[in-house]
Amino acid sequence: APKVPSSQTIKPFTSARKDQIIEVAKKLIIDEGVSAVTMRRVARELGISPGNLHYHFPNYGLMLTAIVDAVLAPYLTKFAALKAESQGDPVTALTAVIEYVLDDLGKKETTIFFPELWALANRDDKAEQQMRKLYDIYMSVLVGLINNIRPDLNKKRTKEIALFICALIEGQTVFIGYESTHKQHRRALKDITLTTVLKLVMETD
Repeated sequence: APKVPSSQTIKPFTSARKDQIIEVAKKLIIDEGVSAVTMRRVARELGISPGNLHYHFPNYGLMLTAIVDAVLAPYLTKFAALKAESQGDPVTALTAVIEYVLDDLGKKETTIFFPELWALANRDDKAEQQMRKLYDIYMSVLVGLINNIRPDLNKKRTKEIALFICALIEGQTVFIGYESTHKQHRRALKDITLTTVLKLVMETD
């Protein structure tokens, strides 16, 4: 009788195929824009049938969720590592995370992917949900970092400062992102951002 493959042999293959799909879709977003990413196009790029793609991701929304999760995961890993490296100094931890995110703005993938998601979120409910989830997680990281410096601040104020930091950083994408007009001012803007944020966190009431 033919040997039935065990779930152990199926799962890694399925997982590897899912990762391939996510990578191809992400690359399409970065190279051609989010409008290029259709289920049919992703299947074609991978050389698989649309039915095979639907087996892994039954609809576009689920594929988009997986893409956003895949983009977010390395950031969360890096934030945790930076916090660990700060050896309990909360100011060092916040500074390191902000520096990392600002440096990351200079990467092509970052400069292109996030504005593409913002644009899609304006027209697509699923994308809007994904964007909200992404920023909720990012905000919770900032809230935790601020809270470690200023445990005396109330929740509302802490969240407002986290929101301001998030807006301050994301707003720089168009100016100092990959190949952007003012990229030569990246270092200066990083210094100004860090000075402004730390002053705000330390002195706000």
